[in-house]
Amino acid sequence: GAHVRLVLAKVNADEERALAERFGVEGFPTIKYFPEGAASEPVDYEGERTAKDMQDFLESKVGPAGALEEMKEAVDAFVNGKAGSKERTAAIAKAEAVAKELEGDASKAVKAAVYIKVMNAISSKGDEYVAKEIDRLGRMIGSASVTADKADGFKLKRSTLRLFIKEEL
Repeated sequence: GAHVRLVLAKVNADEERALAERFGVEGFPTIKYFPEGAASEPVDYEGERTAKDMQDFLESKVGPAGALEEMKEAVDAFVNGKAGSKERTAAIAKAEAVAKELEGDASKAVKAAVYIKVMNAISSKGDEYVAKEIDRLGRMIGSASVTADKADGFKLKRSTLRLFIKEEL
């Protein structure tokens, strides 16, 4: 898929009463997430009104801001492969080949290395590692003893891990 477009819109519900009524806006501020496609129902945002919590919410819906489009195929193959399967081994090899192609772009190369680290960690620790590590990183990001640089590294790893969550249908 292509890049996800995210549109932020602010509406004055006092002036746009019909719109506010249509979407059940009763209190202010009301924040809603509209999934792509006109037929989809909006999702109410009920988290804290902090940049961090809103970013976490949006990333849970559209994926991380730093996702590498180049890695999508490898991630999909890995997620769809069974633990210990040759499909997963091939997906890691594909990710390593993509990382090699991205070596000339420093910021992409750093992100690509995180993808490979995550794939190898899931391979050795099992699929349950994803949720456990997302939780652990969340606690560390919130810790007062963690430097801003360290927290940024943890956020990159956490947002990459989110790409490996199997969507249960």
